[in-house]
Amino acid sequence: MKKHWPILIVIVLAAAGCAVRVDFLGESRMQEVLLLKSTAREKVLVVDVEGMISSMEPGSVFNREGDVLSRVYARLQMAAEDKLVRGIILRLDTPGGDVTSSDILYREVLKFRKKTGLPVVALMMGVAASGGYYVASACDAIIAHPSTITGSIGVISLFPDVEGLLSKVGVQVQVIKSGDLKDAGSPFRNLSEQEQRLFQGIIDELYERFLEVIHEKRKDTLSLEEIRQLADGRVYTAS
Repeated sequence: MKKHWPILIVIVLAAAGCAVRVDFLGESRMQEVLLLKSTAREKVLVVDVEGMISSMEPGSVFNREGDVLSRVYARLQMAAEDKLVRGIILRLDTPGGDVTSSDILYREVLKFRKKTGLPVVALMMGVAASGGYYVASACDAIIAHPSTITGSIGVISLFPDVEGLLSKVGVQVQVIKSGDLKDAGSPFRNLSEQEQRLFQGIIDELYERFLEVIHEKRKDTLSLEEIRQLADGRVYTAS
């Protein structure tokens, strides 16, 4: 499929400034748009990854497309069945999302590439950070605007503690549980040292997986240790 790379790159650059459709209802319509004058019937599919990468549907009555995960999966399935599609532009504008959804999308892109042999190019727009970078790592190539915000490589989990607030209004929470860790992470008390070790271990495991994904993509230019030094959670501009 190497012969398709030059035209795919040209189309990526054209798509970067191309508004395909604007509406207020977010309906799941697919439209074919001619970006370059040509008599060829072959085409490139632009797949948008916008907003939080999650399997949860956006909480808006104006959005009828469903969650990002199922929406992108449907586009990839459609592209795999269309014999005229010669490549995919994965247009990313996302701050990231949950670990599992990001990893599923990553694997789906790899699966698509292996099944079809077609090139997939990640096009980073305003923001393609954290889970967005994770997904982009599954693509054959990554193209970004100089002002794109990316990076934010890492994993985070928040555990609100409202015990002090509730005590001020005289509210106590009684818990009956089958084991010491059944209510681990409860917002009604502080985390115990055992719970902190438990959750830190999970975070560390997921972080190492993130580093492995990036290293697989960048192993020709960066060692795992070099990636680890860069992956402290900070954001970067693409320039």
